[in-house]
Amino acid sequence: MKVVIVGDGKVGGTIARQLSGEGHDIIVIDNNTSVLNNASNTMDIMSVEGNGASMLVQKRAGVPEADLLIAATSADEVNMLACLLGKKLGVPHTIARVRNPEYYEQINELKEELGLSMTVNPEFAAATEILRLLRFPSALKIEVFARGRVELVEVKIPPHSVLDGMPLWAIYKEFQVKVLICAVQRAGEVHIPNGNFVLQAGDKINLTASHSEIEKFFRTIGLFRTGVKSVMILGGGRMAYYLAKALILSHVRVKIIELDYKRCEYLCEALPEAVVIHGDGTDKETLQEEGLEKTDALVCLTGMDEENIVVALYAKAKKVSKVIAKINRISFDEILKVIVRVQMRIQILWSRSLQRIGCFIPIVNRSLFWQCRRTFGSFYINSDMVCLICQDRIHQLRAFTYFFIDGGAQQSHIFFFQIFIEERAGDADCQCLFRSFIF
Repeated sequence: MKVVIVGDGKVGGTIARQLSGEGHDIIVIDNNTSVLNNASNTMDIMSVEGNGASMLVQKRAGVPEADLLIAATSADEVNMLACLLGKKLGVPHTIARVRNPEYYEQINELKEELGLSMTVNPEFAAATEILRLLRFPSALKIEVFARGRVELVEVKIPPHSVLDGMPLWAIYKEFQVKVLICAVQRAGEVHIPNGNFVLQAGDKINLTASHSEIEKFFRTIGLFRTGVKSVMILGGGRMAYYLAKALILSHVRVKIIELDYKRCEYLCEALPEAVVIHGDGTDKETLQEEGLEKTDALVCLTGMDEENIVVALYAKAKKVSKVIAKINRISFDEILKVIVRVQMRIQILWSRSLQRIGCFIPIVNRSLFWQCRRTFGSFYINSDMVCLICQDRIHQLRAFTYFFIDGGAQQSHIFFFQIFIEERAGDADCQCLFRSFIF
C-alpha cells in the first residue's frame, strides 16, 4: 500500500516507522530539511520537502496515486486542508490529526464536509485510557474490545496473594468466576500458560472477561479498589482538559495545577467545576499545600517527560495510591522498566554552586561513600554537575541513571538527563560533596 504522510514530527515519524516496518511504500512530506534527512537515513522511506497543504507539493509526492493520506502535523488547520486537497486529487482515504477541543466538538460535521475517512486525536485517546485506569485503579493496563463488552486487563500479583502458588485450573473451582488468563509475564519472559501453570507473587497476568466478571474476580482475590474520588492533574494542556472534563462528568473532584496564567484563565472558563491552581506543579511545597498526600490519584501531564517522571516517583514515595505520568518519548519506556526493576530510591544531589542560596553541603567521608556506593552505585562530580549513577546488578548489567541540577537557577530544575546500559568502571578515588534530598 502506498501511504503519504504529511508531517514528520513525533506522531508522523512513529507512523512512518511502523508502516515502513510492515513493508508499505511510505512518502513523507515536511518543510524541515534536517528532519527529513534523518528520517531518510534511519527508515526505508521517500521524503519530499515542502508544504503538505500545497497541491503542487502533493502532486510531487504522488498523492494522486496513493492509497492513503495521513496528515499529522502540529496544526489542525493544515491537517484538514491537506486532507481536503488530497481528496480533490483522488486519494481514496484520508486521515487527519485533529486535537483542538473546539474542532473536536464538531468533528462529525467536519468529517462529512471534508470527506475525511477518519480523525485521530492522540490527546483525547490518551485521556480516555487514563480515565479507564482511574476507574479501575488495581489494573496496570486496560484494553477494551467489542465496543466495551470485553476487557483485557493487566495486573500484578502482590505478595501473600491467594493466587500465589495456585494453578490456573483451580481458579474457577475456587472462585467461580469466568475469566481467561491469556499471558503471564515473569522475570522478563512472557508465558502462554496452560491449565497446569502455577502463578507466583510478582507475576503480571493478562486476563480477559467482561467488566462485571473482572470486577467480581478482583473483589474475590482482594485486589479490588473503588474508583478514585479526587484527582490532581499537573499541567493544563489539551490532554488535561479532556481528562478533567470526563472526570467531572463522572462526579470526580478535579484539581489542575498549571504554570501559565492565561491557560489557567481559559481552564477556569471552560471547566467551572474544576479547581484551577496557578503554580508550579513540580515544586514540592506547592504539591503539599494543595494536598498531594490526601488525593486519590495524581496524573502528571506537563510538557516535559523528565518532570512527569520525577514528580510521579515523588508521589509514589508519598504513598499516593494511583500515579500516572505522560511520557512522549518512546525511548523512555526502557528507562522506566529499568527504574521499576531495580526499585531504586532516587537521591537528588546538589552541587557546590547552590551554596549561595543557603544549601548546606556536607562532606561525605570515605566510609559513608563506600556505603552509598554499595547501596546506590557510584557518585561523580563534574564542575557544577553532580551525577547519581544507579547500577542494576540483577541481570549482571549496569544501568546508569543520570540526574543533575542547574545550580545557576534561583529555583533548582531537575533534569532527567539520560539512562543507558553499558559496562563502565567506577572511580574508586571519587570524593563527593553533596546534599541529599530523598524522595
